[in-house]
Amino acid sequence: MTSQVERLTFNCTAPLQLGHSLHVTVPTHSHNITPLVPPPPISASTTGTIELHTTPDTYPVWTTTVPVVKGSCSSGPKPLNYRYCVKTTDGAGVKWEGEEISEHGGVVAEAGDEGILPESRSGRVGRRVVKYRSVAGARDDSGVITDAFENGFDGPEYDESTKAWRELYAKPQKQRSNEGAGRIDFISDEEISRGEETSDRKSALFLICYHLPIQLWRDSGGAWRGKWQNSLLAKTDGSVADAVPTFWIGGVKIPGLTPSDERDIKAVCEAMNAHPIFIPQELHEHSYLGMCKQVLWPFFHNIDMLDVSTSGFGDNPAVEEARPGDAPSIWDQSRLHKKWWESYQRVNMMFADLASSVMRPGDTAWVHDYHLAILPKLLEKRQVREAGRRTTSTIFFLHIPFPTSQVFRELECGEWILEGMLSADVVGFHAFDHARHFLNASKRLMGLNYESKFGGLIGLQYRGRTVMVSTSHVSIEPTVMTATMKHSAALGVRDGIRSLHSGRQVLGGVDVAQKLSGVALKFLAYEKLLEDYPVWQRKLVLVQRVLTPRNRTKDEDQTLRHVRTIVRRIEAKHGAGCIDYKEAEGSELPVAERVGLWMATDVYFNSTIREGLNLGPLEYVYCRGGGVPGVVVCSEFSAACNILNGALRINPFDVQQTSAVLDKALKMGLDEKEKRRGRDIDFVSQRTASQWSRHVLRDLKEAVAASKEEDAGNVVSEGELLSFSHVNVMNLVSAFRSSSERVIICDYGGTLLSKEAPGKYLKRDISATSGRKPRPDVMSSLERLCEDPRNTVFVVSGVNRRELEGSLGSIPRIGLAASNGACFSWPSTAEDGAREWHAFQFGVDWEDVKAVAIPIMSKYAARTNGSSLKILDLSISWSYFSADPEWGAIQAKFIVPELQDKLKAFDVQVVMLKGQVEIVPKLLHKGVLVKRLLRELAAKNKKYPQFTMVVGDDKSDEPMFAASFDFLAEQVDPDFVAASSPSLPVALVTGGSGSFDSSDSKPPTRSPTPTLGRRLSHDTNLVLPPFKAESQYAYTITVGRKASNATEFLHNAREVEDLLVALAMADEGEHNKDIKKRLSTLSTESWDDQHTIDSSFYDI
Repeated sequence: MTSQVERLTFNCTAPLQLGHSLHVTVPTHSHNITPLVPPPPISASTTGTIELHTTPDTYPVWTTTVPVVKGSCSSGPKPLNYRYCVKTTDGAGVKWEGEEISEHGGVVAEAGDEGILPESRSGRVGRRVVKYRSVAGARDDSGVITDAFENGFDGPEYDESTKAWRELYAKPQKQRSNEGAGRIDFISDEEISRGEETSDRKSALFLICYHLPIQLWRDSGGAWRGKWQNSLLAKTDGSVADAVPTFWIGGVKIPGLTPSDERDIKAVCEAMNAHPIFIPQELHEHSYLGMCKQVLWPFFHNIDMLDVSTSGFGDNPAVEEARPGDAPSIWDQSRLHKKWWESYQRVNMMFADLASSVMRPGDTAWVHDYHLAILPKLLEKRQVREAGRRTTSTIFFLHIPFPTSQVFRELECGEWILEGMLSADVVGFHAFDHARHFLNASKRLMGLNYESKFGGLIGLQYRGRTVMVSTSHVSIEPTVMTATMKHSAALGVRDGIRSLHSGRQVLGGVDVAQKLSGVALKFLAYEKLLEDYPVWQRKLVLVQRVLTPRNRTKDEDQTLRHVRTIVRRIEAKHGAGCIDYKEAEGSELPVAERVGLWMATDVYFNSTIREGLNLGPLEYVYCRGGGVPGVVVCSEFSAACNILNGALRINPFDVQQTSAVLDKALKMGLDEKEKRRGRDIDFVSQRTASQWSRHVLRDLKEAVAASKEEDAGNVVSEGELLSFSHVNVMNLVSAFRSSSERVIICDYGGTLLSKEAPGKYLKRDISATSGRKPRPDVMSSLERLCEDPRNTVFVVSGVNRRELEGSLGSIPRIGLAASNGACFSWPSTAEDGAREWHAFQFGVDWEDVKAVAIPIMSKYAARTNGSSLKILDLSISWSYFSADPEWGAIQAKFIVPELQDKLKAFDVQVVMLKGQVEIVPKLLHKGVLVKRLLRELAAKNKKYPQFTMVVGDDKSDEPMFAASFDFLAEQVDPDFVAASSPSLPVALVTGGSGSFDSSDSKPPTRSPTPTLGRRLSHDTNLVLPPFKAESQYAYTITVGRKASNATEFLHNAREVEDLLVALAMADEGEHNKDIKKRLSTLSTESWDDQHTIDSSFYDI
């Protein structure tokens, strides 16, 4: 059930020293609190607190002199968490109550495996333990909360070491009992974040990959058997599976399986804690061989559409088999949606279905590689639909490169892929190059910002939470390598190569037959070496193995033809003994053959152009121990280049330089070889798959600990955790129905009208708002709401009067406010719909301001393509919404201080909003209008509205939320003016004349005794009615999860539309079931931001 407005007074007994003052900090959604709640104890500032007062007669009792307003919450009553602090009058420092440092602070220790997985989605690790007082509501009829410090409260002690800490502010996840009136419990941060146990087993880890790392075969009796493969993801001795319950989910692709075979294989796999998925042959071909290998693999390796279409990277049977004139264009990606992309989604859905059926709340899903890139999003959608929140943690690790944003945006399904990856808690890469491209693509394609986080991680802000991005490379399994080096098969390969090429040094390498492996460049460099350094013609052999997995057949065939031609040419010039070239089917050599080759090789030669995970160079370094070390020559484009400090680096495209480096490697002395190997052997031998897994899981634990999202509804911003929940529309509808006087105030762009993120490089809309109208359902809902005389509906926008009236002026009885509230029009009652506009006057000489500002803004507009100037009624703005977002943001950082310096003599301010810089009067913001509207309505109707709802989406709307709470506070004390609140300069609010004299800016003196029903000293024409204790509902709603003065949030403009539809239907007497059915239909329709609506939005 939705909660009503509460007005609370704090009384606290605290015997403080002379010169000290007492303050209380409460949630931001009260009328005189700023978003920083509570402030970090790094200075004497008490911003974000309310000061309590005392007198010689009442000391040591301290009391708040103005009411603290607790707003309505559609998801039900929530406890008020608060905390006291003492400040010295000389500003020496601040001391907060209940501070102590957790014994388990800091990062997660690597020693030991206890707690290797996050305990719950809401758990936090290594944080400061901060105790809060909590009260479910007013403890007596007057709303007075009475506290006392039983053991006293020492004076402030300011410690410089506390600068490193940030305060957490959270609401409890479970309701605490309150026995007896006035009882107040202390809640620690650890208690707040402790999750409920959901099952009797510990949280489990699920490793999810396209290929299940189990080798399956029939024994002599026809029974199915299974064993772990030599795979990074397989179970090994000492693996993470020994520390936590671990399960595997993966695909099994064996042709000709019967239902009986599948049952037997499933039994074999489940005995190994694995869950197989049997993918139909056609689906596998379209998804894996089609979408993954022909499209995603080339794109992720930075191959653009032209090369994919014409250079053999993507096989297109439709083009090859069609008759001349009927073949589709090589540029056409429609085939992806007909077969490949659709099959890719279906396969990911199969994995989501199985994972959801076996995972429990609190488990962790570790999704591997690009074959399952959208799986994290599918898991999240399913959990939100079924449980109303995310119930598991997710890691997505990409084992291949990530392309540049310029290449990635050529992919039609690119944003789907990005959203899928971003739905994980941690996105991992093997190299920072790959992570940097991912961050850049997220910023330029989706407008997401990122920043460095404590502990070395990078945080991406996505849908109100932080997605951590990490880089971590894995090495080899030393025990496997050591055992293989002693195996007769490996020794036989080694001895065979040495015997065959006796008297020659060996260059060795293993590559896949594909252009990006750089095999052709390797042979060209080898040819150049033999020509420029003829001494090696009879002393050197290149042992090269080329693999043919037959995934991209055209690419493989073209590569093999090219390589064979070069090999024949070299052999013709220098004899057959200088090259040992063989081709092998499959994606890798058997481990014994590979290790034997490494032991026989003097110089490892890698010339890859682009690659992801490749353990070959690391295996070579390890296998060359115990004797004469080898030398690694690797491409600067390889992943190993950034890992092996002892390697010699080459640019494979520079054939001359490569041949010179090879000559250096072949001539290198023993001492230098040993030193180079010594630089790498520690990493190579210690970063096993088990240790790598622990490092990635540690990153996950830190990510969950530092997460800016809590499923109970908490949102973090810059270290402050705010009580914040998603709107429950049906509870809000119930409050709306029960109220007779209702006020609805909505922002326009970003609230009623969807806006793209300003950070996106290419935007589908030329403008954020201009020239665009809300969707038809929004328009019809507004019209129906305005028809009811019990409703007053206002739309407040930053656009000018003409544009706003052109978009919404056709709706009868709707109130409009343009230019951020500088001018407004009450709902028109005239038959012809004519409007009368009123404007605030701020005493600003705009002609003088323009003379100074426009030349500066024109200069920046000229150098920033896509930017523009706009002159509104009471503002001048420079918009870079349509410019390159990074270049526009850089220019904005410079234009703001330049304008501030030149305009400091004028009564204006320069503000930076989403995608624009605006010059406005110092005293202008939307809160001015909101407070004016609410006061005039109360005076006109001679009663206060029972239902108030204010909705906005960005920083310019925050003053509207604060103003609505100011209005609620002054209903008890109509002489109260929040002069100390920077968000609402109430002296600016005018009387009925609609004008303001800027010289009359002194706030009125507060009357010590409230007098109800009297004129406001600062609004001489308004008489507010006497306050009556009755049910009131006040909702402040922001669009998007972020730090806000609002009490609740909606995810996007579509949910705002659905909310308005629900209110309009309620006004027409529709039953709740019909409303919910209508909303469920709306939620399945297409929407340009593609975000799913929380299922809790529709709960009754």
